[in-house]
Amino acid sequence: MELSFCVFLNLYYGSYAGSWAMKLNYCISIFFGACLVGTPIFVITFYNWNWDKLSDEEFEEKWGAPYEGLKKTSRWDLLHPCIFVSRRVIFAYLSIFMPNSLMF
Repeated sequence: MELSFCVFLNLYYGSYAGSWAMKLNYCISIFFGACLVGTPIFVITFYNWNWDKLSDEEFEEKWGAPYEGLKKTSRWDLLHPCIFVSRRVIFAYLSIFMPNSLMF
């Protein structure tokens, strides 16, 4: 959540004009913003791609950490981390870009 707030604040109040440090700060904010948007998509793709391998002992030893604590009975259960992260990013976005919209 802190990274979301930092990215949105830098994109909202920062600019590409100015010194090289401001340009670097803005470019890094764009990079981390793309990572924030791309991570849930990557996680969903990774979970669905490896769904059949979850019962494999070798796969569990190598990639068990991302699946730890998740129910493995349904593919819908694997969406929980993505929904959790997306909800936090949306909250940060609404807090920065829509502070006067109490309805949202």
